[in-house]
Amino acid sequence: MHHRFFYRFFSVFVSILAITSIAGCQGGGGSMFPMSAQRGPATSAHHLPPLPDMSPSGIARLHRLALNQALPYGLGGDALQAPQLIASAANGRRGLSSVGSGDVEIAGNLISAGGPYTGLEAEHDAYQASQLTIIQPASGTNLIIGAAALPSNGSCLGAGSLYFRPSGGSSAAYFYVYSYCGKTGFINLIPIDATFSAKYIQPSAHGVPSYTTLISTPDTVPSQSSTWHAMIYNYQTSSWDIAATVVGLTTATHGYSALESVQQPGPCSRLPQMSADQIGLLNGTTHAIEPAQGTMTGGVTVAQFSKYPPNANCFTGDSTGPATYSFAATPPYWSVTTLIPIHHVIVMVQENRSMDNLFNGFPGADTVQSGQTSTGQTVPLTQVNLEAAQDIAHGYGQFFQEYNNGANNGFDLVPLYPPNNNLKDYAYAYVNPTETAPYFKLAAAYGLADRMFQSDHDASYGAHQFLIAGQDNHVVNIPLVPGFKVAVPAGCDSPAGTFTQIIASPGVISNAGPFPCFTYKTLGDLMDQKGVSWKYYTYTPGAGDDNQWSAYNSIQDIRNGPDWTKNIIQPETTVLNDIANHNLAQMSWVIPNPANSDHALVDGNTGPQWVTSVVNAVGQSSYWQDTAIFVTWDDWGGWYDHVPPQQLDLDGLGFRVPLLVISPYAKKGYISHVQHEFG
Repeated sequence: MHHRFFYRFFSVFVSILAITSIAGCQGGGGSMFPMSAQRGPATSAHHLPPLPDMSPSGIARLHRLALNQALPYGLGGDALQAPQLIASAANGRRGLSSVGSGDVEIAGNLISAGGPYTGLEAEHDAYQASQLTIIQPASGTNLIIGAAALPSNGSCLGAGSLYFRPSGGSSAAYFYVYSYCGKTGFINLIPIDATFSAKYIQPSAHGVPSYTTLISTPDTVPSQSSTWHAMIYNYQTSSWDIAATVVGLTTATHGYSALESVQQPGPCSRLPQMSADQIGLLNGTTHAIEPAQGTMTGGVTVAQFSKYPPNANCFTGDSTGPATYSFAATPPYWSVTTLIPIHHVIVMVQENRSMDNLFNGFPGADTVQSGQTSTGQTVPLTQVNLEAAQDIAHGYGQFFQEYNNGANNGFDLVPLYPPNNNLKDYAYAYVNPTETAPYFKLAAAYGLADRMFQSDHDASYGAHQFLIAGQDNHVVNIPLVPGFKVAVPAGCDSPAGTFTQIIASPGVISNAGPFPCFTYKTLGDLMDQKGVSWKYYTYTPGAGDDNQWSAYNSIQDIRNGPDWTKNIIQPETTVLNDIANHNLAQMSWVIPNPANSDHALVDGNTGPQWVTSVVNAVGQSSYWQDTAIFVTWDDWGGWYDHVPPQQLDLDGLGFRVPLLVISPYAKKGYISHVQHEFG
């Protein structure tokens, strides 16, 4: 495996994406593209018994009542222990999930580290909490409410599970949405029944039937006019359903959380001791109804409520004596993965542009209007059309000419195709901004990275390998047949005798490379292992086309296995049909045909329109609310770029290429200056 772990390309999520609101897609949130209308779950008409007062004082009272009441049945030694929130991506799930057997409930929403109003998402155990009931004497009803976090000082909504058992009746479970704005109270109650389960429940990472919720507002600073949505993820449609919407602002500082059960030795042998917590995590700071009395492993402070001693009355047959209620400092039972509800990723790979060439002058991006030549002259970057009349040599050798030991002043030394000795400074150029306007609009509405570097020093063949595998076997240039002619096609179907050139030492190549049908693992292989669906959309090559952009042509187990007919899709425009027909895979690569590629010296300059057509198709579909679209360029195409790439290993880095990140969760107009690469 290449030592620069190949998921690094996706680490750009961290700096460009932030949890904002799905509602932002519906106007006023910075999205360029509409989202189809959502049909949310209907409010239940089922009658519920009187529910407790949910005001801050009422919540505190309910906690005190809970601590003074006995559980009607024991939970056993595997009951959920003290809750702890930790920042960990260990289990590969969104939100919060529980581990261990016999979990009595899983709950809790975590506020994004990016800010208190950027959204909440949690995974909730759909059934196990019904094993635990709390006596609520005022209504004669046993109930427990699953945890829901509330962004401190603002959120209007909380959502989670509610379980109740009327006196003498049977237990029932509901998904609830609670409003803290306007008339405070429950505004939606949906039975957790077979219909609910079919839509919203899937096994968690640990096999617990769970549903996932999201609470968000598009406003960075909420106001009385802020719109809040409570959503629940629909696994049948792979989209979020809106369960409730409110407008307003609240001064409440706490949501309502579950009463966590802790099994500890105590004087009452059949009575598990209890603790209750009220956690609202805000940028690493906790807020509790009562002053925090302890810090759990991982630095999360919680309220123990031990200041409210229980009634020390044991069941008949138990020993007697006072009980002590406290949290158990145990290994983490909750873990946090990514809070961004992305379920579909699309990577669009365009061709041959440097950052200075394609996004020159974009506000806030690091670009320049002039460059230095090998003779020490400073020359202005001139304007060229996207189609471009010349193609600049941009293979492995040309990288080192232009890089010139880090001076980045050799862009006048490489040849042009067709040859033209009167255009020695041709590479010092930027694209006519009227042609790149769609790209500029996308960058302004979503995210742009100006420190994305090509992972290798080469042209398209190796770059496309890095984009699927994070490595390219140290191969450079393109596969060749004897006589140093281009192999047609390039890859596992190349003619007998085809060979590749490989890096012998920095800047030096050997002709002793392997046949271009590689055995290393790719992202496709890993997704197959994990049951993640994927497709690779690529154009249908014509006669004489080496098809070197189709990276999986060169992967042995893909080209000669079932993935070839299942996941390699031609032509590339099929992606539009799959979006329209709700047949999009969880991961998609989209490789353009030459006319739509942005490659120089290719008839047509329709790359921006092609990219926009795919983005618009997603934006007008139900996929928009859970999709991130990456648009990048496979290599620099020989065009000038003023930032010398850091040399990390034998393969790279190569020059900068642009990267757009398009999603309702992208920070509007954000420019990442953090170094990223393909592999």
